[in-house]
Amino acid sequence: MSASAEARIDGVDERTVFLRHVVYTALGAVAALTSTAIWWLMIDDEGRSAGAASVEMLVKFTNLTVLSVAVVAAWIAFGPPGGMARRLAHVTVLMLVVVTADVNVVLLDPGLPPGWWGVVDLFQHYLVPIAVVTSWATIGPYVDIPPSRLGWTLVVPLAWLVFVIVRGVSTDRSP
Repeated sequence: MSASAEARIDGVDERTVFLRHVVYTALGAVAALTSTAIWWLMIDDEGRSAGAASVEMLVKFTNLTVLSVAVVAAWIAFGPPGGMARRLAHVTVLMLVVVTADVNVVLLDPGLPPGWWGVVDLFQHYLVPIAVVTSWATIGPYVDIPPSRLGWTLVVPLAWLVFVIVRGVSTDRSP
């Protein structure tokens, strides 16, 4: 789809569409690299198998958030414009990053751990959430979701909660 067609659908100019593609490509790349670094550190530093590290990526809410940012940023950068599913996914990611940053800063505030974990922690708890909210606030895409559809934004957090509870009961472990 051309930039002008996308601009008409989203109600913005072509420059904003171009900027959005660049920013969300970069954001998706940073989030994907952060997720890869977390996965690699779990294997290298903690001695987990690749399979165990992959499951652990889904158990921790912050890891799930960064993975979600990577996927939705790529969708915004390269996928078709508009569409209710994309808008709901975008709002879901905004909600996930706000919860991740707020819980970490306000409730936990553990400070940055030493070494590579500190670098990864900085990205996943501070830089990625700030980048997501800032990019949305400055270049969009702005979402127009009917209130009757907002419940769909809770699918990912509720599915995560069910997964963690079932896993916790069956393995006697919490995230």
